[in-house]
Amino acid sequence: LMSVAAIGALFIGATAEAAMVLLLFLIGERLEGWAASRARQGVSALMALKPETATRLRNGEREEVAINSLRPGDVIEVAAGGRLPADGKLLSPFASFDESALTGESIPVERATGDKVPAGATSVDRLVTLEVLSEPGASAIDRILKLIEEAEERRAPIERFIDRFSRIYTPAIMA
Repeated sequence: LMSVAAIGALFIGATAEAAMVLLLFLIGERLEGWAASRARQGVSALMALKPETATRLRNGEREEVAINSLRPGDVIEVAAGGRLPADGKLLSPFASFDESALTGESIPVERATGDKVPAGATSVDRLVTLEVLSEPGASAIDRILKLIEEAEERRAPIERFIDRFSRIYTPAIMA
């Protein structure tokens, strides 16, 4: 469509307009590429929020396990400064969690026994014990990543409308 507009402008002798159409199109393409790159960086940052391993408590023993082996009902420990590998229910009396990477809230959130804490939150002030609530691949971070991937794959309704419209409009104008 941009090519047709530029060729049409050149055909009627409006070279400045033809150049402007192409320039604006190129700027738009660059901005779209930049925005997509930033979105991919954001997804990578979200993926980095998930630790590779977790400390599971079983029969009073601590064991280091891959986060994919965690199941609902497992009891895990997260040290101060550590990230939660799965959504969990706080078993410790109380603790502060930094959820800024998930919610944007810059102030740590206070949680009490029984409160739910999303995967990716950071234990701010102490060693905490939690009961795992989410299956592997079903935590808060996983749901956010899935929504982002679906949004990237799905086209906006306006894009679909413009494609349908231009399939009819462009040949009609050229005729």
